[in-house]
Amino acid sequence: MKTSKQPNQTWFNVPNEINETYKLMEDAGFVTFPFSGFPFFLPIGQRIMRSIGNIIRQEAESNGFDEVYLPLIQHKKYLEESGRAKLFESEFMKLSGKRSDFLLTPTNEEVLLERATQGLQSYRQLPIKQFQIADKFRDILKPKCLMRSRQFLMADMCSVDANEESLRKSAQSFEKLAEQVFRRMGINVFRLEKDKGNYVDYVIPCNEGETKVVLEKGKMRYALPDENATKSSSVGMYFIFNEAGNLPISYVDQQGNKQSVKFGTYGLGLQRCFHAIVDQNRDNLGLNFPKEVRPFNFSVIPINPNKDTHRDYANKVYETLSRLGKNPLLEDREVLMKKRAIYSDFMGIPYKLFIGDNEVQDISLILKNRGEDKGHKISLERAVELA
Repeated sequence: MKTSKQPNQTWFNVPNEINETYKLMEDAGFVTFPFSGFPFFLPIGQRIMRSIGNIIRQEAESNGFDEVYLPLIQHKKYLEESGRAKLFESEFMKLSGKRSDFLLTPTNEEVLLERATQGLQSYRQLPIKQFQIADKFRDILKPKCLMRSRQFLMADMCSVDANEESLRKSAQSFEKLAEQVFRRMGINVFRLEKDKGNYVDYVIPCNEGETKVVLEKGKMRYALPDENATKSSSVGMYFIFNEAGNLPISYVDQQGNKQSVKFGTYGLGLQRCFHAIVDQNRDNLGLNFPKEVRPFNFSVIPINPNKDTHRDYANKVYETLSRLGKNPLLEDREVLMKKRAIYSDFMGIPYKLFIGDNEVQDISLILKNRGEDKGHKISLERAVELA
């Protein structure tokens, strides 16, 4: 990314005040909301969202979940047949005209169950584990930032199992998956459960949250009436989909008898994970993103971006790093070099590469680590090895 080519240059400044996380994400140019509740991810924000999605995909696939992609609309019959329409009906976003029986998808359990079990006959085909990453739509009241939006990106996962033992193993594989996802994203979560472990929530303390909890000795539990509570928000969950028993889906077991399937459903909220990453990964310089979601590894800074030799060499360095997948930022705005360096530190970029007359002449770079004033000469080949 080249900062000089971005339309709103104010997004490339360190905010004067570090406000609440939801406001910081807008001030820093990660996301904006052209319509209430509908996020527009800007280039840096989209880089981070893409990294979050890649982490989830990698962990899902390594734990036996196969990716699918469902339409963003569904027929209302799915929720009606399972009896869950009443849970979401006030938030339905309905289509009109010839598609008046269709909705923008509010949740996907029923559709996933039907599609995953299409052609199911034998116990030998089980368990079936699938996932998708796609948008959901709910016309909620009072949307606020990424934690409560009307359009939100979710990783939906499901397991179709033959019995309780298999279902527990599938749930355990999701828990392993979730722990790895949160570790790689640098998020600390609290695990809450209810309904005898049939419902598990992964939550973070959050002012915009919808769940009241109590923090005690480093642990969290659901708040009871009249307790001093704090707010939290879910970034992931799973539950046993008991409504599967109401739907005519079965298989033939080893004895040749028909049996109903067990269905587990699991989810991770990508936007909520993004919020948690920004909220929990800060230091005295600004945002200190974990390596795997960091938007940039290098900031290439021509000392005088108006000087042809500085600008041309900086472009060459930038293009080389980009081609090698090293995620560089070309900080070529016509502002003070110090201001550009401070912005790079604020964005958590570990390495700054400065280019002046001497560096152009001897084809070198000045490397400064994040937050450090002193630098040293380095070749481009050596810089490539750092990230």
